[in-house]
Amino acid sequence: MGMSNGAAALAWLTLGLVLTSSNRVLAEDRPQAPAIELDTRLREIFTISDCTYISGLTCKVHYNGKAPLPTEVFFVELDAKDKPIGKRVRLIYPHLKKGESGLATFRIQAAAPAQIRLEASGNGPWKDPY
Repeated sequence: MGMSNGAAALAWLTLGLVLTSSNRVLAEDRPQAPAIELDTRLREIFTISDCTYISGLTCKVHYNGKAPLPTEVFFVELDAKDKPIGKRVRLIYPHLKKGESGLATFRIQAAAPAQIRLEASGNGPWKDPY
């Protein structure tokens, strides 16, 4: 079953792209996503990609299952001089099984942080962010 033009356009918008009437894909004029740094535990299990500014900063997170999910994941925004901007914030991401991907939402406070640093907390089980 195919997607309607409206559904296809919405799918492209969620990827941070615009589908024009001629079906060409154009990148939107958006601020560059900040660099994302994972702590040692998270580097072992997560890959983060495809970030776009939707409801804060939304990125694809892939879980490889090499180690259990931490109980919680927190992040802090950093400026260009590696100084924290604001308080540590809980990352919202779905409960993932080995090999699964989902969307993570960074509720960022700064207009354009230079970097976001993620840190695992606890040894599981995963705790629902809601």
